[in-house]
Amino acid sequence: MRWMWRNRYLLVIVIVFAILMSVVIKHTGIERERFSKVEQVISTIFRPVENVLTDATEAVKNSFDGMVSLLNTHKENKVLEERMQDYEALSHKLKEVQLENNELRQMAELKANNENFDLMVAEVINRSPSNWQGSFIINKGIKNGIEKDMTVVSLGMELVGRVFSVGDRYAVVLPLIDQYSRVGGRIEETRETGVIRGVASNTKIQCIMERLPRSAKVKKGQTVTTSGLGIFPKGIIIGEVSSVKNGLQGISTEAMIKPYADFNTLEKVFLIKRVLKEIPEIPSPEEMSESIGGQ
Repeated sequence: MRWMWRNRYLLVIVIVFAILMSVVIKHTGIERERFSKVEQVISTIFRPVENVLTDATEAVKNSFDGMVSLLNTHKENKVLEERMQDYEALSHKLKEVQLENNELRQMAELKANNENFDLMVAEVINRSPSNWQGSFIINKGIKNGIEKDMTVVSLGMELVGRVFSVGDRYAVVLPLIDQYSRVGGRIEETRETGVIRGVASNTKIQCIMERLPRSAKVKKGQTVTTSGLGIFPKGIIIGEVSSVKNGLQGISTEAMIKPYADFNTLEKVFLIKRVLKEIPEIPSPEEMSESIGGQ
């Protein structure tokens, strides 16, 4: 054992040499029918070692090939994931474009079919997140022919508010539901008029109609429009009566109004630049009865 330890390097050299010889014998003997006796002895002695080394080499090669395959799979998955993200982004963008095209087509049809007003489309570009019922900003201004106190309506032609102030390329809109807003309103079914203002609330979007006579025949569900008394054109739909109560000191009637315009999803609006033709009035039930009776 001591002799082997002292001559370990020489022993390693001999083993390596013998293995190499075995490999050479194996590969050069392919073209020969028989090995020599020396070749047979060397091959027989070192074949087990050769087999172990061959198996080890194959194992290392297989492990390396597996790692390369795993890395390639990871890269392919990453590429596929990036392509999926690109596809989802493109699909989302396409849906937005389709919605915008539908909206523009709808606005164009509304504008073309409207015979009463000269309308201009504007986009809501800013509003206060802390005061959703307060003023908001649109992307049209003096350069677009916008003036102070122009009436603002929704795409469904429901009253939104009025232009409060104007810049060159923007305008500030005071909405109907703001507590400082004042609008002359009328109950369509009874022709009774009052003043509508916004009511501050964290839970409801609503207005109150004040200065109605005590004898007013106001009922829940009745339609409210602009009266034409003031800066707003006559006959624009505001909303409907949601409840009725006695006014201050019982000398008047007050009605809570639910606006038809959806202020939570307001993105685009119409501005009424000028009135082309007055909106025809809807006759009240009494007037319809008198008209039928007179016939």
